[in-house]
Amino acid sequence: HHVKETCTEWTETVCQPCRDETFSAGWSYSSKCRKCYPCRLNQVEKEPCNATHDIVCDCPEGYTCAMRDSLNVCQFCVRLLSPVPSSSPYDYHHWTG
Repeated sequence: HHVKETCTEWTETVCQPCRDETFSAGWSYSSKCRKCYPCRLNQVEKEPCNATHDIVCDCPEGYTCAMRDSLNVCQFCVRLLSPVPSSSPYDYHHWTG
């Protein structure tokens, strides 16, 4: 929700739900909702944007997240190749960008 009309001495604040392609993660005093953004390149939509949260994106099958930001949002995905022979028993996967 976002503020439609601020309170006065005689009235309470009036809020209204966010419209299509916008969201608000919680109650606030903002007069605008935040714009929904599409998934980044090489990411797929896991959950659509709605009035209460932005779109949730994830790496497609066969990919994994290579770096996350401070909010734990994946910044980019890398392809995960089949396991390759290795001299180390802990080296199970080969990663490529």
